[in-house]
Amino acid sequence: WLQAVDEEKSHFPFLDTLTELSQEEDQEITKCARGLRKEDEMDNKIDTLVEELSKYFFDDDFANSFEKFAEEHVSLFQDDQEENKHEYMDVYKKFLALFEMKLEDFVKSQNMTNDDFYAVCRKISEQPEEADPAYSLLQVLLATSDFDVFMSLMREVSSKARKQDQPAS
Repeated sequence: WLQAVDEEKSHFPFLDTLTELSQEEDQEITKCARGLRKEDEMDNKIDTLVEELSKYFFDDDFANSFEKFAEEHVSLFQDDQEENKHEYMDVYKKFLALFEMKLEDFVKSQNMTNDDFYAVCRKISEQPEEADPAYSLLQVLLATSDFDVFMSLMREVSSKARKQDQPAS
């Protein structure tokens, strides 16, 4: 490392001070540089994962599987009651199982383990920035698995189905 600094001194005079570093200081700088490189690697991994997950999550096949699920279970949600029936939780659990299966399929397609995927999600959630596409996508994933969001979606599908079933006046 110091040899590279010596070669660059002629271009950057302030580098003269770097050659006066002790071996411990040099090792600390090297360790920091490696840490930054690992952080950059993680950032690149996150960017790639977010791009691929966005493609997967918003793909027609992914959406169609959930539309099919909603159509298969919409009859349970035909009444306009605001109260939650016990059966709703059973359907929600099936929905979560489908969602988790799809997410696991994605993780496997990226040659990742679930632990790797969760580590990336943790990293994203530790540095929340509203404008960050990674953070936004994570929020969408979390919302998709929320019971209230599920109920809202199923009631919306039910409402559309009732409107389609009504004869035109």
